[in-house]
Amino acid sequence: LATACRCLSVDLDRLVNGSVRGFARQDLLAQIRRRPCAPLLALLARRLRRFDGRRLEARAIAARQVLERLGEKALFPGAAAGDHTHWVLPVYAPQPQQLIKRLREAGFDCTQGQSLCVVSAPPGRPDLEPYDARETMAGVVFLPCYPEMSGAERERLIHTLAEYFEQSAETVCRQTPHPSVRAKVAV
Repeated sequence: LATACRCLSVDLDRLVNGSVRGFARQDLLAQIRRRPCAPLLALLARRLRRFDGRRLEARAIAARQVLERLGEKALFPGAAAGDHTHWVLPVYAPQPQQLIKRLREAGFDCTQGQSLCVVSAPPGRPDLEPYDARETMAGVVFLPCYPEMSGAERERLIHTLAEYFEQSAETVCRQTPHPSVRAKVAV
């Protein structure tokens, strides 16, 4: 699919995100306040009954391996927070489209995502505007890192990321959107 999209000049992220059910960015709070339909509740109940804590822990371990191996070479927003399950593994890149291109060429499915967004400040409260979060999210790339990914594939991902950050003209550890962001998202 990625190759076909590239050949047809179609944005893979836009295609995938447009084909899944989600919420429009407008009036998000009003949309999520609605009662879920019966099939969605049934799916939720099934997922809760079949929850596998071992898979959750395996996912966290896989992500920690990537984080530890890359260390100071890469900046992982939120890495300093406690108790991660790593349902996504974000990495900050000063030039995210270049990183996405390199990872996709290496066969990894990564994205900048469109389902996570920064919520603007309420009207009349410009002092609460999340400037740092908005600029950080503009550089975030979500990486594939899940328990079913083999150790060899994880190593290849780590190698591809390390190579990118080492060869990048701008070093992630030295350039972030705002000076305050480095302290907030540092490993």
